[in-house]
Amino acid sequence: MRHLNRRASSSFSHPTGLLERLTGLLMDWENRYLNALVCRQLRGGTGERVLEVGFGTGRTLARLARDSARHCVVGVDHSALMVTQARRRCRCAVLAGRVDVRQGNLAALPYPDGTFDAALSVDALDFWADRHGALSELRRVLRPGGHLLLGYHPAHALNGAPGLRLDTDEALGAARHGAGFVLTGAVHDPRVP
Repeated sequence: MRHLNRRASSSFSHPTGLLERLTGLLMDWENRYLNALVCRQLRGGTGERVLEVGFGTGRTLARLARDSARHCVVGVDHSALMVTQARRRCRCAVLAGRVDVRQGNLAALPYPDGTFDAALSVDALDFWADRHGALSELRRVLRPGGHLLLGYHPAHALNGAPGLRLDTDEALGAARHGAGFVLTGAVHDPRVP
């Protein structure tokens, strides 16, 4: 069973081949509601330059570019396949210069301090090995007063999911606070008890 848990964790955090394609589609489907909630929050005027970390197939990047021409949306994902799929999905916005898609690592984002007005990540938090380091890096690339939007499933909703690092809201709050973020609001998925 321990081998199966390690394999499932690897499949979702760093999938390859056909499994990588299927994982992208599955996460698109599973996170459609969370992505919509995060996009709705961004429409509230949280900024001009937006960074999405762990964008998968690029569905949210495309939605942000489509929903508001004022956004310059930048995406960073560790997967070369997801970068290719996102560029294809956002082709027109990429050509227009409203979307920039890059392969990269959250441990060392290739942007100067204070580059972005907002940063977001949906359902990638559970795969971050170094939460404090990742949050600190996001804080670095955000301008003072910038917004961080994290869409994630609460630990109790994923009870027993193999290989995921599931934290309580309190533990995530401590990591967020340790990286210098202040919670200004929360949006919860009403479908999750």
